[in-house]
Amino acid sequence: MGGVDYHENPEQILGMRGICYVELSVETASQDVHSGLGGSIFPNAAWRLVWALASLKGPDERIRIPGFYDPVRQATQREKELFTLLPDDADEYRQRYGIQNFLKGLTGGLDLKLAGVFEPTCTICGLTSGYQGPGSKTVLQPGPALR
Repeated sequence: MGGVDYHENPEQILGMRGICYVELSVETASQDVHSGLGGSIFPNAAWRLVWALASLKGPDERIRIPGFYDPVRQATQREKELFTLLPDDADEYRQRYGIQNFLKGLTGGLDLKLAGVFEPTCTICGLTSGYQGPGSKTVLQPGPALR
């Protein structure tokens, strides 16, 4: 697989990390319930979803799914040597994407390059919950969805 990077340099990709895409939804009621009636006595679908998501990854960025890291292959010494030859894109990433820092205290260099290729991720790519129309509406909605 190949293409051109953001510097217009041709690149050849020899492998991918793979993907498992999951949609998670929670339903706790058959219709909207005003929070004044159900807020303290009915289950809240949004909270159920938040708790489920919080169980997937910790504040240390470590993915908590049992066995998740078992098939992960570490970079070989030769791969590390080759990665040192690649440009350090840390400053470019900061500027282009407006980020202040990278996860796990990474700052750039070889560690950042290797993490971007060899470390698996667990990413929330979309989340919706609750009333999203004009104005406000204090209701427990039957079920939010995550993508």
